Amino acid sequence: MQANNHAAFNHLYNQDTDKMSVLNAAHAGELTLKAIIATEHPLLIFRNLFEAASDLDAEFDMTALLRKGQTHDYSKLPNVMWACCQQAVPNLELYKKIGKLRNQIQHFVAPNDSEYRSLSLRFIFECIDPLLQRNFGINAVECHEDDTPEHLIIALIEREILFHPPNDFEVCEYPIAETFQHKSDGYKDSLRPHFADKGLGHLLEM
Repeated sequence: MQANNHAAFNHLYNQDTDKMSVLNAAHAGELTLKAIIATEHPLLIFRNLFEAASDLDAEFDMTALLRKGQTHDYSKLPNVMWACCQQAVPNLELYKKIGKLRNQIQHFVAPNDSEYRSLSLRFIFECIDPLLQRNFGINAVECHEDDTPEHLIIALIEREILFHPPNDFEVCEYPIAETFQHKSDGYKDSLRPHFADKGLGHLLEM
């Protein structure tokens, strides 16, 4: 929710929310992959399972493991998910790019040549949204901090990012159809079926 919010809005009193969107998006992606891995078995998310458990009592103490355990690093999670679940991260190169950018922003200094909001939204909807839908039936566009996802949907259409609209979505105020009409033919042809599948095709027409 925070990643979508920071990526879709220009906040007047906080000029760094675009950079925060990268941190939030990377964190959300990391948690998503760990949740998928944990559906196979919760202990698979730990990279030091045997070391953490070596000094525990004969009876496995989950509380102690949670205190001492270390989970797999962001960069290793795609390999772990593939090995455990036979699922690949869509657009792995973008996943890696966001991870490197997150580390640079968090530990050093943010580069001046990055379009943070677009990168964050592309990461959420190209890498994470397909995994959320496949494994948990969650649609990333439904994760927002506003009353409706209209601002987020406008931001996605403006950047020509594909997404699946919520089942009960209704336009109340913002010119989604108007924004949509100015996009490329290829994008319009790709997005229309996503709306039509939900019975929402009329929302894209002027």
